[in-house]
Amino acid sequence: MTHNEIILDLLDDGAWHSNFEIHEKTNILRYSARILDLRRKGYLIEAKDDEFDRRKYWYRLLKTNLNGVTIQNERTEIRKENKSLDLVLR
Repeated sequence: MTHNEIILDLLDDGAWHSNFEIHEKTNILRYSARILDLRRKGYLIEAKDDEFDRRKYWYRLLKTNLNGVTIQNERTEIRKENKSLDLVLR
């Protein structure tokens, strides 16, 4: 499983996950670079600063785009067909 796939599996629930949690659960040091890779592939990953701790950031995978349209979860189909994650969601 690639680092991108590991990050996606964690963020797939749509809940907020802190940078500390992502590192602890995935053991990926450059998780922010993987998040950038995923964004470039079309995944909508929202980020926000923690209001109490300047070292903490929060990330979540959006299931809808900015217009409220549901994004199809094509990752499941890709896994079933053993294709790469180079698909750009539209």
